[in-house]
Amino acid sequence: MKCKTCGKSLSKKLHFNREYCDECQKRARKGYYFPKMITPELEKKLLRHMGKLNRKQLSERFKISIPTLTRWSRYRGYTLAQQRYSKKLIKEVISYYIKHGKIKTQKRYPEVKLRSIIEKHNKGVCPRQKRWTDSQIFEAVRMAGIVTLKKQAEYFNRPHAHAGSITSLWNKRFNAKGSYINGLPKAAIRGCVTWDMPYYKVKFGKGVKHSGYCMAFWKDIEKHLKPSVSDVIRRGVSAMARFSEYLHGKENTVKNIIELIEEREHEKPKRFSDKERDNRYNKSKQNI
Repeated sequence: MKCKTCGKSLSKKLHFNREYCDECQKRARKGYYFPKMITPELEKKLLRHMGKLNRKQLSERFKISIPTLTRWSRYRGYTLAQQRYSKKLIKEVISYYIKHGKIKTQKRYPEVKLRSIIEKHNKGVCPRQKRWTDSQIFEAVRMAGIVTLKKQAEYFNRPHAHAGSITSLWNKRFNAKGSYINGLPKAAIRGCVTWDMPYYKVKFGKGVKHSGYCMAFWKDIEKHLKPSVSDVIRRGVSAMARFSEYLHGKENTVKNIIELIEEREHEKPKRFSDKERDNRYNKSKQNI
């Protein structure tokens, strides 16, 4: 006794009326059985045209129903998907994409669906962009709001990435803006701090003509809070001050921040306070 599908000899222990082996029976239950109407000659013809024609075209050409073709392909482990692009074109597109990027490749090959080629056939090829490492993300948080995006991009020196990559990191990884991680601008904190609060002029900001803004760091804000400030604000400021210590060190936190700005921006931020400004103004008035 032999299996009708694969031709293997059946065990004598099986029922005398058994026609299929265990493997073929399992496949038949799942729908993976070989259709009887597909002869060896027809199978050779199907293999020749497979990839060039889709399911509908194959069924019309060889006068076979689509379910029969599906069962045959499942049993043999083939795919009936039509190969849209030639192997030569796929190699050309991938090599051009690696050198020139997405926008230029799409202009060069307008009729090609670029995403389908890169996602399916780009295995083992070096990507145009690298993933952010933990140390890079930590450095991005340290520089948030105090170093310009352009200088941050120059520091990281990531392939094919500019100032927009830093904004993209904050939008995708943190889902937030990092402008106030290291401190608050003068306009936001002026009513809650004392007269001698020190401020620093940082270049971080939006726009071409934006020259930066005056920033107060969290450690200084914690020291110079007014007695009338509510406990909720005081607790929030102290929490951010502890986080600032974690980023820049417990000892000489503000000094370390200034050194970081000087190192990355190649320029020391100017320090001033309202008290110093008023004293200078009064002295100039007296001289007049």
